[in-house]
Amino acid sequence: MLKLMEKSFTTQTVVVSLLLAFISFSARGENAPGVSENEIKIGSDTSLTGPYAVYGLVSKAADAYFKMINDSGGVFGRKINYSYKDNQSNPAKALEVMKELVQQDQIFASVLNLSAAHDGAMDFLQQKEVPDLLAGNGSAKLINYKFGTASTPGWADEATWMSKYVQKHFPKKKIGLLALNESGIETIEASISKAYEGKTPSPMIEKVDVAAVSLEAQILKLKNEKVEVILTTMDLGHTVAAIKTAHLQGYRPVFVSASYHAVSFAFALLGEDAEGLISSTYLKLPDDKHPSAEYKAHIAMVHKYYPDVQTNLLTVWGASQAEIFVEALKRTGKDLTRQKLMETIEGMANFKCTNCIDKLSLSKTQHRVYSSVHVVKATKGNWVMTGEKFSF
Repeated sequence: MLKLMEKSFTTQTVVVSLLLAFISFSARGENAPGVSENEIKIGSDTSLTGPYAVYGLVSKAADAYFKMINDSGGVFGRKINYSYKDNQSNPAKALEVMKELVQQDQIFASVLNLSAAHDGAMDFLQQKEVPDLLAGNGSAKLINYKFGTASTPGWADEATWMSKYVQKHFPKKKIGLLALNESGIETIEASISKAYEGKTPSPMIEKVDVAAVSLEAQILKLKNEKVEVILTTMDLGHTVAAIKTAHLQGYRPVFVSASYHAVSFAFALLGEDAEGLISSTYLKLPDDKHPSAEYKAHIAMVHKYYPDVQTNLLTVWGASQAEIFVEALKRTGKDLTRQKLMETIEGMANFKCTNCIDKLSLSKTQHRVYSSVHVVKATKGNWVMTGEKFSF
């Protein structure tokens, strides 16, 4: 009888254990699609073609970092399967791509979306409660979303630091602003108006169409109004066109540009016209002439998986955000769900990535990865830190 009871108890224990395991697995399946014992599926809509195609470098560098992690065993034995698809620099296409990633590919999270086109997919991700992590498209939406984090300064942030810089260095100068006439322009205008409230003269704002191939009309207006300092929140291509157009007209205002312009190939595009350009960064600047140990390691990593990619600040950005995501996975632990991942990310203010200048600024009430920038100036073919830091 005793042996029979022991056998019955053992059988019941096994059944209960299997049931609990099934319940646990089912719960994780509901809260962590894209996660299996061996894999974590993530994805992004990325501009591989169109006016923002240069940002495709970010996804390639991030993919190289994930491949490096996978080659060393992954995270808790899980390999990161990163799928980035072309949004063609178009918001409607970004939404189409993201629906495919979420509904068909069943990704766990959307990671490292970089370009204004991603604006078309953000609301969809939040409705589905899919984490939209470490995205950089300028929108203020991400820092207010429960399942979102922004890893580049938003349009309002860029306008804020540039206004602070100009008010400090050029308080009496006439100011102009060049901005793309797309989603976010209202945010930029509001931030500029707030920064210059009660101050004169207020900046002259010139809007530029995303598809514009010439900025002669806008530059001529600013020149005729005797604008001495021009802020630009446009992409690098349009900013290069603005600077070259101004100089061809014999017009040499001070240009203060957004943080994503402090890349080495700006000098290849501008040549001597880059001299004196002001920008900013929140990452250590890569120096091709005198590379640091960290940058040498970055170059080796990227070229192992993407031999033809030219490393620069964009690839450093991509690898840095991938590093932050991997750290978040490690801190969350093996029992991975979307909610747990978000809670982990909100507690990562003490983390500093390999190429970050400052620690992250993340918290429960702060979904902005970086909350300050360091000013840099184009000097003799290099970006040089000025020692100034502005918060927003």
